[in-house]
Amino acid sequence: MKIRILTLAITVLFIGTTLISCQTSERKSNNVQENLQEVKNKIEKAQISLSKAQHDALDDFQLFKNNAKDRINANEKSILQFKEKIVTANNEKKSEFEEKLSDLENKNTELKNKLNEYKEVSTDKWAIFKKEFDHDMNELGEALKNLTSNNI
Repeated sequence: MKIRILTLAITVLFIGTTLISCQTSERKSNNVQENLQEVKNKIEKAQISLSKAQHDALDDFQLFKNNAKDRINANEKSILQFKEKIVTANNEKKSEFEEKLSDLENKNTELKNKLNEYKEVSTDKWAIFKKEFDHDMNELGEALKNLTSNNI
């Protein structure tokens, strides 16, 4: 009798373990599918965020580029006006002003080329480029103002 009860208990235990492990596999499968769906949703959101960030960076670059071109064109106009004023300057100062103006014109052309050649839009490199370019443009603007204050 003890053997029958022991055999029955082992059989029930074995069947119970099998049934429980089958349900666990189904639950695991459901959990894996839910996790997979969550990951897919996160990937979609990340792609949308990336796309938006790239679009915003491109818009920022275009806006900066247009503003910089306007500043460069304004510098070119100022340089042309200074060239006209130099014609009436005395000979001693004329060569000095022509030399300074030539340097400023070259710097303006360099900035124009630097802006046109810039293609990288990664945020780190873009921030560095923007900061350096603004600094150079401000220096050029100050140099042009200082040139006019020298009473051409």
